[in-house]
Amino acid sequence: MNTHKDIVPGLAGNRPPRRWILAEEYSLRGWKGEPFFLERAGNRYLRKLTPDEFLYLVRCDGKTEADPDSWPPQPEWAVREGFIVPWQPGKELKPEQQYRLFPNRRFNYMDLALTGRCNFSCKHCFNAADCSPRSTEPSLDALLRLIGRLDDCGVGKLRLTGGEPLIRKDFTEITGEIARRRMRVTEIATNGWFITGELLDQLKEQKIRPVWFISFDGLGFHDWLRGVEGAEERTLEKIRLLCDRGYTVQVHQCVWKDSLSSVKPTVKLLQDLGVRAYRITTVEPSLRWMKSAPDQWIPPRKWLGWIPDFLAWWYQQEIPMNLDVWSIWCHPYGTGKVRIIPDLSALPVPPDQIAVCGDARKMPFIDSDGRLLLCLGCSGITAAAGIEWGNVYRDDVQELLTDSAYTRQLACSCGDLKAMNPDCGSCRWSDRCGMGCRAEAMGQGNGLTGIDRRMCVFFREGIYEKLVSLADQLGLAHGGRPLAGA
Repeated sequence: MNTHKDIVPGLAGNRPPRRWILAEEYSLRGWKGEPFFLERAGNRYLRKLTPDEFLYLVRCDGKTEADPDSWPPQPEWAVREGFIVPWQPGKELKPEQQYRLFPNRRFNYMDLALTGRCNFSCKHCFNAADCSPRSTEPSLDALLRLIGRLDDCGVGKLRLTGGEPLIRKDFTEITGEIARRRMRVTEIATNGWFITGELLDQLKEQKIRPVWFISFDGLGFHDWLRGVEGAEERTLEKIRLLCDRGYTVQVHQCVWKDSLSSVKPTVKLLQDLGVRAYRITTVEPSLRWMKSAPDQWIPPRKWLGWIPDFLAWWYQQEIPMNLDVWSIWCHPYGTGKVRIIPDLSALPVPPDQIAVCGDARKMPFIDSDGRLLLCLGCSGITAAAGIEWGNVYRDDVQELLTDSAYTRQLACSCGDLKAMNPDCGSCRWSDRCGMGCRAEAMGQGNGLTGIDRRMCVFFREGIYEKLVSLADQLGLAHGGRPLAGA
C-alpha cells in the first residue's frame, strides 16, 4: 500500500502532509439525486465520487488538517493523478472550486440552436414544420441570459447548431460569453460556408477548439440536396482548411436512393483530406423531405440491407476514421470496440429500465424557438404536431431541468413503450430492442410513442445477426449477450 511518504517524496522530515488542497483546475459539484462529482475546468470532465471519496475531498481545502482516525481513507487515485496536492502557504481554493450543489437534475451537455436561419435551402431540413424556410432567432441578449442560466444549472458543455449557427454576425460574442463562464464548446454543427481563417483565429484567442461537425452529402450530389450551386466545392474547401489547421473534423453524409453510389468515393476523398470521423445516415422522413423528394426516400429494408456490405467494404479498406452508421453501428477507430446501438443487452441496466431516448437524456436539444426537445431531428415534426415540453426563453430553466413535462418525457423507458405497443413486448427480440428513434417513429406516422419500424426490420430480418457476426470476425468487442443457440 502506498503511504504519503511514498507518494510525495522529499517532504520535510518525510512526514505526511497535514493539509491537502484541490489542484487549481478541479472543483466539487453535485446535482439533484447525484450529489458527488469532481469536475475539471478545462474540459468539464466529470468523475463520479463515492460518498467516502467526496467526504475526503471536500476537506481538501488547504485549511483543514487531515485526521486519519476520523476521516475516510484517502483516495489513492486523487494523489496519483494530481487531483489533490499538498497544501503550500499562500494557497487557497478559488471561489469556483468550492462545492456547489445544483437543485436541478444533471445535464452537463446541451445542444443549442443559435438560429433557425440558414443560407441553404435543404430538401430534408429537420427544422421545417412545412416547406417554408424557418427564420426564428433569439436575440443576443436572450442567448447570453440563457447561457448564464445553463451555467447556473451546472451545464458545462454546449454543442452549437442551427439553422446555420455561423450565419450570426455576433457568433464570437456568444462563444466569448461561453468561454468567460469557463464552459466548453464541444462541437459546432455547420454547413461550413462561413468558416474563415479569421474566425478560427478568433476562436483560438477565446481558447475554443471544438470538433467541427460538417454536413457533406456526397461527390456530385451535395448541391442538389442543399439547394445551392457551388456548395460542394466550397464545403470541401472548408473541410480542407480545418484539417490543415489541425482540427478534428467529423463529416455527416446523408444519403438517398440516387446518392448511394457516391458513398465510397466520398469516403476515400475525406480520408485523403485528413477527416477523422465519418457519420452516415439515410435521410430521415422529415416533413419537408417527404414533400420535396418522396421518390428518393430509402425504405428501411433497403437501407438496413445495404449496411453490412458497406461495413465489410470499410474494414477491407482499413479506413483510419471513427465510423458512425447513425443509430446502428459506432466504432471509434483503434479501440477494438464497437457498439451495435439497438442491442440493449450490451448495457448493464435491465432493458425495460433504459430510457427510450438515451441521447436526449445525455444532451437535450434547444431549438431556435427556445423549445426544449429530444433532438434536432424532431424539431419540425413536433412543431407541426403542436408538441411542446417547455420553452427556455419563457419558462424557468432550472424548473424545466428538475421536474417538468420534459423530464417526465425523458423518464419514458423501453418498458413503458412496450406496454403501449403490446406487439413489441411479445417479440422475441424485446430483451434487446431499444424501440428505435422517436423522430423516426413520428416521421413514419406512428406517433411519439409508436414503433420505429426500422427496428423490426433490423432484428427480424437478420441484419442484427449479420452485424454481430461481422464484429466477431473483425475481433471487435460488442458487449452483447450471446444469441440463443449460437
